[in-house]
Amino acid sequence: MVVAVPDERYGDHVFDPDRDDEFERVRSLAAAYDPASRNYLAALEIGPGWRCLDVGAGPGTLSAWMAEQGCEVVALDRDTRFVSGIHPNVVPVEVNLSEPGLDLGRFDLVHSRFTLMHLPERDQLLARLATWVRPGGWLVLSDLAELGTASSPNEPYRRVSFAMWRGLAATIGTDINYGRQHPGTLATSGFADTGAAADFATVARDTPMANFLRLTINQCRPLIIGTGDADDTAIEQTLRYLSDPTTWDLSLLMITGWSRKAPV
Repeated sequence: MVVAVPDERYGDHVFDPDRDDEFERVRSLAAAYDPASRNYLAALEIGPGWRCLDVGAGPGTLSAWMAEQGCEVVALDRDTRFVSGIHPNVVPVEVNLSEPGLDLGRFDLVHSRFTLMHLPERDQLLARLATWVRPGGWLVLSDLAELGTASSPNEPYRRVSFAMWRGLAATIGTDINYGRQHPGTLATSGFADTGAAADFATVARDTPMANFLRLTINQCRPLIIGTGDADDTAIEQTLRYLSDPTTWDLSLLMITGWSRKAPV
């Protein structure tokens, strides 16, 4: 299958790590979902002797947590500035996951969160990740699904969210609902012991998710307006809604799937 690759990729301009607010943005998203992700990884009993690959390590919070459990961690990202020096057992590897011929070896755990959904070649790259799992090792995938915003009582929030994900799909190839595929994909992968779970992060003033959305909407303002589905007035109404002390809402659902490669 030939995949159409947009001219721009994540981090080229949209979500540029050189921005002053980018670390806070990705750190807020991590804070919203790290408790759930840690629970799923802890259930696999990761610990000393495990060699782990954290794909799209971002702010490095999960890489550091894995290292604190005694694991040796390779933290892969196209820009590793946020990961460098976070823990002695974390080795940053700065490379594009889509680089032809890339092979990082074999791991007891290959973990990818909020990464494949932003890459147009996501299906091929998922297959690549599976080859990096050693026999008996685990593949854990987490991506998002936009299931909470559609039922929001706040019309500008619904409209701006829809426009933002539509704009990101057109600009960098994001599939905001890619996480929905992980359970089925893993169940038919030839791996074993497959499981899945879903987690909502609530949106209220001063929550990590509200902060993530405010920063993301601000960065994506030109894309949102460019879709024609929302204007600057709707964006400002949404930002006020996210800062309102009476707001309680839902947003993105994190869907996590895990599966184990059969031992030799």
